[in-house]
Amino acid sequence: MKRSGLVLFPLLFLGPQALAQTVPAESGLRAELRLNALFHDNLFQAPDSAPQEDVKGAQVEGRLEGPIGAGGAWTGFARLSYTDYDSGLDPSQTIVLGLRRGSRVHRLEVAAEYANDRPSVDLDVVDQADVARLTGHYDLRPLDDWQFSLLGSLEQQRYARAAGRDNEFWSAAAALRYRGFGRGFSPEIGYGLGARDVDDPSQSYDQTEAWVRVISEPVEALYLALRYRLRQREYTVADALASNFGREDDRPQWSLTAAYRTGEHLLWNLYWAHESSDSSRAGVDFTTQTLVLGAGWRF
Repeated sequence: MKRSGLVLFPLLFLGPQALAQTVPAESGLRAELRLNALFHDNLFQAPDSAPQEDVKGAQVEGRLEGPIGAGGAWTGFARLSYTDYDSGLDPSQTIVLGLRRGSRVHRLEVAAEYANDRPSVDLDVVDQADVARLTGHYDLRPLDDWQFSLLGSLEQQRYARAAGRDNEFWSAAAALRYRGFGRGFSPEIGYGLGARDVDDPSQSYDQTEAWVRVISEPVEALYLALRYRLRQREYTVADALASNFGREDDRPQWSLTAAYRTGEHLLWNLYWAHESSDSSRAGVDFTTQTLVLGAGWRF
């Protein structure tokens, strides 16, 4: 039986940075408090023909960042969030620690994240997992009109109840962004590779992804980004009797991100995503949708 509702947790597809958009750089220590609300249809990606579950909850997140090192060349940041769910899910806590350094030509950000009891949508299972993740993002802008980006991540998942689902995942991607049209219209293309190694080999897969994104900042206080992404998975199990033998999935997704600053302190955020799956394995196609609404206060 399908239930309707809303969920609040760090975004499953984009991570906790997804709602952190353009705020002008400042000197000194900065703090921020955020409240987010998320409406998620078919959270655990049940097949279209099966009963589906929508979940609800609430999240509070605190953020702190400031200059560190000689001359404040680096910016350190920390994020801590608490998410409460309905539907019998345990609450989840997330902590992120990172470093950022940048100029007009170069920008580097590295971060470590740990979350406990995060709802998992990466495998064919309904469960929560403890997730540890390392991420890196490097931007190079050798010319005013062109920006090159490199992105990478390493992730480990440990499940509370699902047997054989513990896994490791890696991904690497590159993107090219054109800025010559001005702040109002900036297109980007990207391509990435990844693989998930699962204790149960029938769940392991290789993944490719490609995306097109348009970013618009028509005024300083407003950020908009519309993206189309296609992820393709090829399951790697060698046992011809396994249910995922030879399985291939196409997973297209549309997403929209918006952030708006009202004055010096108040921030508003919106994130929407629609994703579907077209699989060579019968009976596992799904459709899911997410809407996140948030507000923040900068101290």
